[in-house]
Amino acid sequence: MKTLDRRWLWLLAVVLIGAIAAGTWVYNSKCRGIDACAAAEAESHERDRPSEPR
Repeated sequence: MKTLDRRWLWLLAVVLIGAIAAGTWVYNSKCRGIDACAAAEAESHERDRPSEPR
């Protein structure tokens, strides 16, 4: 019975570590929300092409 409890404990630890890692990645991600993604995409395209003379 103790090995079964240890397996559940390891599984819980792995799930918690994965959740913390995923939460950190999402928090540090530049793109939060649809508008932020669109703005980041437009900004990246703006840097790709040279500025046009006005």
